[in-house]
Amino acid sequence: TYITPAPFVQGVWVLIFTRILVVSLCTRYWFGASDDLILHGFRSNFVLASLLTAVWAQLWDSDHTILAYVALTVAVAFVTMIYHNITTHFPAKTWPQTLFVHTPISVSHAWLLFVMFLNSLAMTSDYDPKRPDAFHQLLAFFVLAQLTFTAVAYTEYKSAIGDVPCAFTIAWALFGVTANQKSDFISNTAAVFGIIVVCYAIR
Repeated sequence: TYITPAPFVQGVWVLIFTRILVVSLCTRYWFGASDDLILHGFRSNFVLASLLTAVWAQLWDSDHTILAYVALTVAVAFVTMIYHNITTHFPAKTWPQTLFVHTPISVSHAWLLFVMFLNSLAMTSDYDPKRPDAFHQLLAFFVLAQLTFTAVAYTEYKSAIGDVPCAFTIAWALFGVTANQKSDFISNTAAVFGIIVVCYAIR
């Protein structure tokens, strides 16, 4: 699609699943304060979200974009429930909770939202990487702008400091779009929006 990022951007999933599935479980046993956060903050939502994300990947690889979008939407709903639950009821009290639990969920939530936009474009538009028409350029601009506004909203969400990992995840995706797209308009737009997100997050 016109917002498909460069392959190196996919490395964000290594960060998410390494920290949540391995490090976070270790944190549960090494730091007792994290026990309630993981058991009651995640509940069964993380397992369901992981399964649905795997289903999405299979459907996406087989070009069933509509079914993939449905699976992804439900996965995002489960991750959103985790995100809201741990943010509202289990705020981070120690650095291990921040680094190994809250941050991966924040990154996962932002990344899945980006993938939803990606999947939406795959369902609704054709793709000519070198010569997108005016409609598709406008559509890509709208999607990139929406992602930027979403990143700004993340920055404003968590009290005074915001949710910077979410914002940086979207910025990372935008820079990936810059690196991968052949259209100068789309590439430059993504770069500008990525810079805006970073500057707003660290202001």
